[in-house]
Amino acid sequence: MANLAKFQERNQAFIKLLEDRRLQHKLQAAQVWQKNFAQWRRTNNVSTTTKVYVITGAYPDVRSALSARGYFENPDPDSQYFDIKWCLKTRSIYSPRLQQPQLANHFSRANECLTTKYGLLLSMQSLKWHYNVNYYTFYPRSFDISDPHEWRAFSACQHHLDCQDRLIDEEKQEGQPGPTDVSAEQWGMLLGCPCFVAGSPAADGSASLALEDHLRQEVQKMLEHMQQRGVQFSIAGPNNIWIMKPGGASRGRGISCSNNMEEIRERLQGSQQDPVKSRRWIVQKYIERPLIIHDRKFDIRQWVLVTGLDPLTIWFYQDSYLRFCAEDYDATNISNVYSHLSNNCIARRSTQFESGSLGDGNMWSSADFERYLATTVSDRPGLWRNHIQPQMKRIVEMTLACATDTLEQRQNSFELFGFDFAVDTSYNVWLIEVNCSPSLEHSTPVTARMVKAMVDDLFKVVLDVPVQCKGEARETQGITAPKEADGSPFTEATALVGVVDRRR
Repeated sequence: MANLAKFQERNQAFIKLLEDRRLQHKLQAAQVWQKNFAQWRRTNNVSTTTKVYVITGAYPDVRSALSARGYFENPDPDSQYFDIKWCLKTRSIYSPRLQQPQLANHFSRANECLTTKYGLLLSMQSLKWHYNVNYYTFYPRSFDISDPHEWRAFSACQHHLDCQDRLIDEEKQEGQPGPTDVSAEQWGMLLGCPCFVAGSPAADGSASLALEDHLRQEVQKMLEHMQQRGVQFSIAGPNNIWIMKPGGASRGRGISCSNNMEEIRERLQGSQQDPVKSRRWIVQKYIERPLIIHDRKFDIRQWVLVTGLDPLTIWFYQDSYLRFCAEDYDATNISNVYSHLSNNCIARRSTQFESGSLGDGNMWSSADFERYLATTVSDRPGLWRNHIQPQMKRIVEMTLACATDTLEQRQNSFELFGFDFAVDTSYNVWLIEVNCSPSLEHSTPVTARMVKAMVDDLFKVVLDVPVQCKGEARETQGITAPKEADGSPFTEATALVGVVDRRR
């Protein structure tokens, strides 16, 4: 025991020595950086009070917002001399040279837990450790079919359905009655019925019979039971459609719909045999009963800003926008991507892309959507603000909380995410995916107006709020949120979801 205690003491001393040396090295590196940054300022005639920024990629609104604040642009995208850096990819930021005071627009490892399809699925599977919520209530069933265990789970579901279909067919065949002899007297009665009168219109199968009250009640009971037992009942349909997605692609690349197990298997095997195209694949239950507007399917792009991980600090932008598919929704034609995918970069290729009823560029703002709901769903006032948007906020909070165990905390990091949501015919909200570096292009008049306003508001939060907030807090919707100081720069377009206090 004495030897063990001595070993532990020496081990702790060694660890402390390593930690002290690491901190000393970081301090020395910071001093060198500060000295070199000061020299860079003198060389480029930039005063010590002027902030410096670096941008990689075409972000005109980011550049405009920072320049309007008096920031100086360092044109070298690889330079280490900046106060804030905005770039497309995380790897363009993180390096041993990144210093603590420098602001960066990404958290490390977001792709592992959030912004790839397989990473998001892993985070969803860990939701039970954070909330007493079944993620199937807001995230369509998904499988990483590149994993043999996940493939078996997915195929088991399909085999179960096949068995059920076969049993139903066999039961129908076994219970089919044979020919029945009809007497002359019975024929006389049948021929006397009006439906047999010569010249009467033939039945075409389109007529419907009123459902008797007791049958209607039985059907209603069965539907309610199915909805209770199946949390994804509201998105299910008769076609058993699944959507197949490359695990790490974006902008709708490589996505297809299928309701054929062999077709999915062949595509998976084909990609695995090609080392160039080898990738992870996710299959996700397709929402077969989406809310349809003017015969078109749509999704909602929601901007979310995260400014801290411990505690988790989330800012939910009040305005979002709807992206409509370019062609009418048709669940029986799953090969038509323009009917099922709403990504703007795909939809614009369709000859039917422009639609007067949906506005320029097939997009609506959330305000347009709110007005539409107010006029078409008059029996549910406030449907957007009181039902749909609160669901989106709750899903955002739970999704990000799942990812905090993987995301690397850094005091001066922040990140803008693009959450994509769908809405079903019962007005339930479903998370589709989370995007890093969401598009800030002025692709339509809607985004041209909204992107600039959002970027301005983002920097009000990132650059102004930390200076003005004094650590006071208020309670809002069960979430602890920083108190807004007097003269807060928040505009009406910026709304706070809050700081998730995970200690409660």
